Order: sequence, then C-alpha cells, then structure tokens
Amino acid sequence: MAGAVAHELVVVRVVAHQLKDQLNAELQIFAAVGTLQASAVQPGGPTLYRITDPATGRTQCYVRSNDPAYPKLLGKFLGVKGKVLSEPELPFRVIDPTEVAEIDPARVGSNVVAQITPPSLMKKTETANTETKEQP
Repeated sequence: MAGAVAHELVVVRVVAHQLKDQLNAELQIFAAVGTLQASAVQPGGPTLYRITDPATGRTQCYVRSNDPAYPKLLGKFLGVKGKVLSEPELPFRVIDPTEVAEIDPARVGSNVVAQITPPSLMKKTETANTETKEQP
C-alpha cells in the first residue's frame, strides 16, 4: 500500500514539473501591451509612439524608438518588452523597447501578462459583498 502511494506521489510530481515547464515556455511577459498608434507629442529624440487601449483608444504609455519596423506596426496589437521610465515632460510612462511582438489580445491575462495592461483587457473578478443585513 505504501509503495503504491509513493509511486502515485512520484507520478504527481513528474506531471506537476511537466506542467510548470509547459507554462513557463508559453508565458509571455511584457512591459506593456496595447495597440500601437502614432503620437502627436514629439519632444525631441527618438520618435514617440502611443500604446493604447484597443477598446477606448486611450493612451496607456509611450514607446520611444527610431526602429524602422515601428511605422509598419501601427494599428496592430503588440507586446513591448523593455525598461519602463518616467519622463517629467510626459503625462505617461515611456518604454525604452528591447523587443516588440504582435500578439493576440485574447491571450492577455492567460499566457500573456504585462506591467501596463489596458483596463478593457483586465480580467473581471467578482468582489465579495461585505455588507451585513439587519435582522428584523
């Protein structure tokens, strides 16, 4: 009996390890996700682009880059990796990108996560009702 339990425990551990490896291989982590748009704000230096909420068009952050690939990505939903910076002359954070990838917005919150995520793509969670009803 003890041998069977020990064997089952080993099997569970192996399966858990395989699932962890699979999750790590599929998980994508970004500084920000959203739709890439042109920015009217150009304070100098590399070109600024906006990362926007696809549902509202509201700016979530900026990306600063002179990479010639960026104009071709306008209007696409992207994940951007890089350092998130604050610049006093801009109302939003700015990402100094190291990598950009076109991604499926439906994957945000499952195997795509980001430090800056548009509100329309955040998973809705139920909140507990903490009100107590008065007893008659």
